[in-house]
Amino acid sequence: MSRRKIAVLRGLTLLALVVATSLPTELVAAIKNSPTFTKPIKNPKFDPSAEQVDLFEAVDAGQVTIRLIPKNAMGGNVLIENKTDKPLTVKIPEAVAGVSIHSQFGNFGAGNLGLGNQGLGNNAAMGNGQNGQQQLGGGIGPAQGNGQAFGNGQGNNAQGVGQGFFSIPAEMVISLNFNSVCLEHGKPEPGPNSKYTLAPISKISRDPVLYQLLKVVGSGKVDTKAAQAAAWHQASKMSFQQLSEKMNTPLGALTQTPDFTRSQILAAEELIAQAKQKAAKASFVETSESKVKPENKGNRPIRLVKN
Repeated sequence: MSRRKIAVLRGLTLLALVVATSLPTELVAAIKNSPTFTKPIKNPKFDPSAEQVDLFEAVDAGQVTIRLIPKNAMGGNVLIENKTDKPLTVKIPEAVAGVSIHSQFGNFGAGNLGLGNQGLGNNAAMGNGQNGQQQLGGGIGPAQGNGQAFGNGQGNNAQGVGQGFFSIPAEMVISLNFNSVCLEHGKPEPGPNSKYTLAPISKISRDPVLYQLLKVVGSGKVDTKAAQAAAWHQASKMSFQQLSEKMNTPLGALTQTPDFTRSQILAAEELIAQAKQKAAKASFVETSESKVKPENKGNRPIRLVKN
């Protein structure tokens, strides 16, 4: 073989090694695990003929699988794969939890998520997850944020389908945005290599104020620092005074700086006040409606009267 051919082969081999080692770990794993790797759909189209299913009920039934790839504590991407041979339209709750798979329980059923002893206020089963990563809370929307009118916070589409509906073609994967905050102060923050999935908020907390707050976080229309301060106040029981005194030392800096500005603390206080109002209103409506006998609902208007 001539020296020129040997040089060309060496060059091609070196190029292949560079390309292979520069590919993201997640992509390499996906290619290895799937002979026909398909790029996720970032702006799923609404299919009015598709069967409509609840996200977590579809997970339990084996119709879909979920994977959360957090960028950091403030959000990431959610991959939802349709495991069936027909299109599905999944209904996603207004607020969801991002949980480490190392602290997960089977099929979102009985057991503990491992949220430690910090407490999330009116919470469900709390475990001993002291060594786990942060649990996240927030909501889901279209990956590009401007594509579909039927996504969370995007209104209603022409077919009248409400917020949180996303259609997935048969045996395909869609990618959606996850807007979030940390729920456990002091625990390690997740990153792109963290193994996370989604769970219903009710599996980690039954606090109606936290639920209302996370609905706003999920919309992506709120200052992230203010939202984080509000979440730690409500979920980790930190006072606003403690939050205002929390300091941070940026990488390479010699002095500490406050984690939150005064305006962010004030905005956090306002977020909590609004969440409390919404939670009280939701509780009032639910309680009042339960007092109306079923046989009377079709005979006269329902009047919401507080006793």
